[in-house]
Amino acid sequence: MPRKLVAAVMVSAFLALMLSFVPALTREKYGLVMPTMREVTPIVVTEQNLVDLFTLTPTHYNIKRVKWENHSLYVDFYVTPAQSIEAAPLYQDFYTLAYHSFSLTRNVDNLFFRLLEEGISGRTRVLLAISAERSNQSRAYPAPERIDDIVSFVQKNFPVREEPGFAEKLSP
Repeated sequence: MPRKLVAAVMVSAFLALMLSFVPALTREKYGLVMPTMREVTPIVVTEQNLVDLFTLTPTHYNIKRVKWENHSLYVDFYVTPAQSIEAAPLYQDFYTLAYHSFSLTRNVDNLFFRLLEEGISGRTRVLLAISAERSNQSRAYPAPERIDDIVSFVQKNFPVREEPGFAEKLSP
């Protein structure tokens, strides 16, 4: 009985060893070897790949315009006159965009964020403006999903300018 057990263990170990080589040989043959852990290389933002940054950042509100100029990113969100605004998702959009702009890119130094209200006559007014600047502290900011009260966090850490009319648009 012990001989059969030892033989079974030896055969099992041999089969496991042989099977562990099969996927590696197949991947190497076709050039599909990928490391499990690899360093994420920062995106270098240009006019041509600006969209790549925004595919990583889903937002609650619609983006009207994005502009890239002199290492600065300008992002305009818009709402209609009939649309009410919820503060937490709006500030979440800003902070997620700022977090991704500074942690996933190499050359975004400033982020300028505005919330615009588009009127029926085509007239646009600014309701909210927030700016962020890359600093040595940008890596120290927590991931957006780790922040409990996003509104007070953004108001405390970034310059926020609420224009007249912004408070009226906020939903209770």
